Amino acid sequence: AEQAIAPDSGNETAQATTPDEQTAANQVSREIPIGSQSAAAPDATVSANETETAMDTAGDTAGGDAGALEETAQQADSGPDVPVATASFPMPPEEVGNEALRTAAAAGDVNALFEVGRRYTDGDQVDRNLGEAAKWYELAAEAGDAPAQYRLGNFYEKGHGVKQDPQVAADWYEKAAAQGNALAMHNLAVLHAMGVLGGEPDMAEAIMWFQKAANLGVKDSQVNLGILYTKGMGVEENLEEAYKWFAIASRAGDSDASKKRDTVAQAMRPEQLEAARGKAELWKPGELNRDANIATVRPEWKNAAATGSVNVSGKDAIRQVQTLLTKAGYDVGPADGLMGAKTRDAIVSFQKKIGMNADGKVTSELLEALSKTSI
Repeated sequence: AEQAIAPDSGNETAQATTPDEQTAANQVSREIPIGSQSAAAPDATVSANETETAMDTAGDTAGGDAGALEETAQQADSGPDVPVATASFPMPPEEVGNEALRTAAAAGDVNALFEVGRRYTDGDQVDRNLGEAAKWYELAAEAGDAPAQYRLGNFYEKGHGVKQDPQVAADWYEKAAAQGNALAMHNLAVLHAMGVLGGEPDMAEAIMWFQKAANLGVKDSQVNLGILYTKGMGVEENLEEAYKWFAIASRAGDSDASKKRDTVAQAMRPEQLEAARGKAELWKPGELNRDANIATVRPEWKNAAATGSVNVSGKDAIRQVQTLLTKAGYDVGPADGLMGAKTRDAIVSFQKKIGMNADGKVTSELLEALSKTSI
């Protein structure tokens, strides 16, 4: 069967994922829902056999487009109040990072707990160890941190560092989704569409979560909705809605969605096509809850020997930044590799959020920060 659920992560990078974070959802193919997105695995795309993650994800190693929409942002000031658990927490080993990070984690700072998990996931400062990563993500997830709940769900979906268990994955995704984590919404939809939770697909539940994720800008969910409306799977066939969602995903840079949009257009009457184009042009993404989608990395947690930022240029670099910003919930228009006002404004907004110098420039530091951030 064609896949209707597609991955978007490329990661995943808004929420960082590990090399293998694609999931069953990831396995829903592009003709029938794109699969889940990963936050800790290298491959965060998905479809009927592979669901996309994205926004996100989080992909593989944050890989993919944005690598999912999951992971971390650096912020110069103290930022908003961070949930801190009241229970006592273990002190991470010295090799995981500096004293500031380890002390914050031991005090129950969920962003610090997440960062320790990310380092074990990516093999950053320490040897890659998904079992250890899962332990630290779970500490943050139990304390209510949505990015950690998403990441832990991805681990259970893929069996990374823990015993594979789709139901436990769904439980964590649902907790993260309830707080506004867009990639968790997508992956939860994929699990319901694939029928791995109760033996039979629950398309009503899948469509509800795809709709929520699509409205927040998750391209894979948008593509999956287009497929479902085209085929009348779980919903009444509606070519106008199908065209709308394919067009929206295409505008965000999904080439497969562009082809599907054009195919659907050939089957539509002129008045239908005009109405569908109008809907697509008027569509705006909902406001993304950044705290539910991005884990913050404080400057004092970074090792002293940080490398300087280098300006990077070229359409490919700009396109990559645009893709990652889109996954993180920013409106940059199409990912065309051109530095326009929308792209520059989005870069400045992101830089301000994480405490970088808000100069609107595409630099190696910006790319690194974006690729560690997940929606």
